[in-house]
Amino acid sequence: MNFTQLTLISLLVVATNGLIQKPLNNAGGIKVNRGAKQSKNRRQKMREQQRQRRLRQQNVHVNAERQNNHGNLQVKDDEILDLDDSEINKIAHSSLQSKVIITDPQPNSHLMGGNFFVGIDVAIEDEKLFWEKYEGAKMCFSLDDAPWHCWSARHGRVHYSQAVEGPHTLVAILYHNNTLLDDFKSETVTFNVVHDPEFGSDGDTKNVTMNSKSDANGNGEDEEDEDEKIHINVPVVQIMAPINKATYPGKEISFHTQIQPSDPDIFEKYFNHSFVCINMDAATAHACFPIYGQANETLPIITEIPPGLHTIEAALMHPNTRDLINITSSETKTFFTSGNDHKEAAFITHVTVDGEQKEVPVVRGSDFRAQAHAFCASIFLPHDNQCILGVEEKLIQEMNIHGIGW
Repeated sequence: MNFTQLTLISLLVVATNGLIQKPLNNAGGIKVNRGAKQSKNRRQKMREQQRQRRLRQQNVHVNAERQNNHGNLQVKDDEILDLDDSEINKIAHSSLQSKVIITDPQPNSHLMGGNFFVGIDVAIEDEKLFWEKYEGAKMCFSLDDAPWHCWSARHGRVHYSQAVEGPHTLVAILYHNNTLLDDFKSETVTFNVVHDPEFGSDGDTKNVTMNSKSDANGNGEDEEDEDEKIHINVPVVQIMAPINKATYPGKEISFHTQIQPSDPDIFEKYFNHSFVCINMDAATAHACFPIYGQANETLPIITEIPPGLHTIEAALMHPNTRDLINITSSETKTFFTSGNDHKEAAFITHVTVDGEQKEVPVVRGSDFRAQAHAFCASIFLPHDNQCILGVEEKLIQEMNIHGIGW
């Protein structure tokens, strides 16, 4: 394991009273606006319509139609209804009309330094029904038309680091059940990044401005004397997925890093509000995901990746300056995506798992051992040598059958 010595010196963080500059309320967050009262009133109104209808013993007139190929049931408000509770709940689910709005950065704003949180408002009629329908959803962002990087929609803290100077565009969309939902897509926001040579600090510095007497929640002791220096062994980030020189089917990958500090308690104390940041294909900024907390319960994903060769790298973010700590940067990994229908694959091997045949596309340039490892990891056998060696042998046989030079 590679470690780099990082020296922390005592200095009060600007705009905070403690060790780590925690995000402001909803900073880098995804906020669902609650409107359950309106939905409840609507259901009460519907049931009152039922009661009036039965009293008058009138015929039922319900106009229902399928729309947008989503199976949404639309009922005219001025019609008299005669529906049971399950039908009423179905209508309530179908009425989850949403407006996704990027609140930060603001349109046409100028951001100093290139490190910024993203704020999202999702306006819906009923929060409870929303999460029942979209449990496990992610909110995805495309910066400057890059592939979509996706955070937890419920707990996500969204941050970008070291954006290049100049104009940028950002758009958000909800992702659920392997699908980007156009009904939950924001307008595109345009903003500008301005670099000031006197703003921030060098990401290579070994001096981190922190108050060593404060804890991670910003509770510190005010002391006149200089605080003692502390030393933290900061690990180099390791990219566990995607696997170097492996081909991934389709146009999506999950991203997973491993961070193994020599003193986990001390590291968490100073980095528990910080991020690990990734950059794919030399993008215009690093997309950053929380190291700790609920937002890291599920692996981040990147979707709508063009087929072919890609590169990816990662680094830790400085908890105070929000700059990347370059000495923690991972090795640059390369990987391949086969695209829809595996059109970029040089050949496809079929492997049977529990009676089910699975396809293993291989793009020219892939490493067979890495490819076997990636496939076995996808079926939850990442360290099973029998699986890895068996798939690797199968790939070599398939290559020889096709007479492909590698």
